[in-house]
Amino acid sequence: MSLLEAVVAVLRERRVPHAVIGATALAFHRVSRATGDLDLFAVHVSCLDRDTWRLVAEEGYAVDVRSGDESDPLAGVVRFEGRRGAGGSRPG
Repeated sequence: MSLLEAVVAVLRERRVPHAVIGATALAFHRVSRATGDLDLFAVHVSCLDRDTWRLVAEEGYAVDVRSGDESDPLAGVVRFEGRRGAGGSRPG
């Protein structure tokens, strides 16, 4: 399962509304911006629970959940890294 498939499967299973944003969304509108990542937007507090992403981690992807503070407009961010043993890196 690809990283995107794993993340979307979790969001759908938990019925968390989500949208593709960033460069990938711009490409849909024929605006090119070089980037190596994919940005998804979700507005459900369960996304900041590390256990939410257990399936993704079990697929071999690194998951990094970071909560924002009171001055941060974002409640938090979840970052995913490439699959272990498939040329991907893991945060250390």
